Parts: sequence; structure tokens; C-alpha cells
Amino acid sequence: MLSQVLLLGLLAGPAQLPAAGKPDSYYPLQVGNAWHYKVGDKRISTKVSTQEKIGDLMTARIETIVDGNVATTENVAQTAEGFARVAFSGQKTDKPVLFLKMPPKKGESWEINTKIGSEVVKGKFIGDEEEIEVPAGKYKTVTSAGEFEINGRPAAFKYWFAPNVGVVKLNVKFDNMDITAELQKFEPAK
Repeated sequence: MLSQVLLLGLLAGPAQLPAAGKPDSYYPLQVGNAWHYKVGDKRISTKVSTQEKIGDLMTARIETIVDGNVATTENVAQTAEGFARVAFSGQKTDKPVLFLKMPPKKGESWEINTKIGSEVVKGKFIGDEEEIEVPAGKYKTVTSAGEFEINGRPAAFKYWFAPNVGVVKLNVKFDNMDITAELQKFEPAK
């Protein structure tokens, strides 16, 4: 069950590249920012609902909304290394899950070894660059891709981050699932 919640939470993490090279603009943590994705025949939205402190870190609480209901939440913080998830659906990670290293560099990799509830997550991310097209448009992106084990079961994740927009595409493979989310619209906070 937590594995499915974890996968929904990983779908929720939009990030934004800097307009002027400022590190904090890679991930728009402003309350009210929202992203709308197409996932197969479903529509999924993510929204920064509030900011809250977890341990020593100030985090943005991001809700994933499916069929009008909050399906899961996650908490994301900007750390000295980059942007990391520190909680999924109220369960804290024993170590933050760094999913966007700052600044992103093509070919750079980093290890993940954490526990969320009873789920052990191990693997590594690798940075790259790619040009893609999704319903919201065509983008030059920085990617963050990784292969992991969640309680010994293989999983793979790939994020495409576009300048001034955020996550424009995400692919998750786990067990018999192969889920791709493509951005339809980004709505900045008003």
C-alpha cells in the first residue's frame, strides 16, 4: 500500500528551472502553484497547499488531486544539495530523497538510500538533458532519471524539468505499472 502512495507522491513533484540562474527558482514552492497532468485517460493535478516545518526543514506540502479528491501528499524542502522529499502522506523519510541536485549537471549521479515507513528505497539518480513535446508545448529540459529498489522490487523514475515551468513529464515503472504523466497546464499562484 505505501508503495502505491509513494508512487503517487513521486508523480506530485513539479520543479522549475531558474529564469535568472537563482537556485531557489528551480522549484516553485509558493503556496497556490498548481500543475495539471494527463496520465493515460485520467487527469491529475498537483498543488502547493501550505508550508510547514518538518524537523529542521521548512517544506512545501504538495497535494496530488485525482478525480477532485486529495489522493496523497508529500513535503518537499530546498536543502544545501538541492530539492528533496522529506515526507509522503504524513510518513517522514529517515533521510531526504534528493530528486533534483543543484545545480543540475549532465552526467552527474547521486545515491538514494532511505526508509519511508516500512518501505526501504535504494538506488541512484543521473542527470541529463533532452528536448521533448507534451500537451503543454515543446521544451528543452534537464532530466533526472533513476533506477531503484523499493523493498527489493525494481522501480524506475524519470523527470523532465523545463525552464520556468517545472516537471513537464514524468515516467514511473514499478511492478506491472508503467505510468507517464504529461503536463497540460501550469498555473502559478495568484
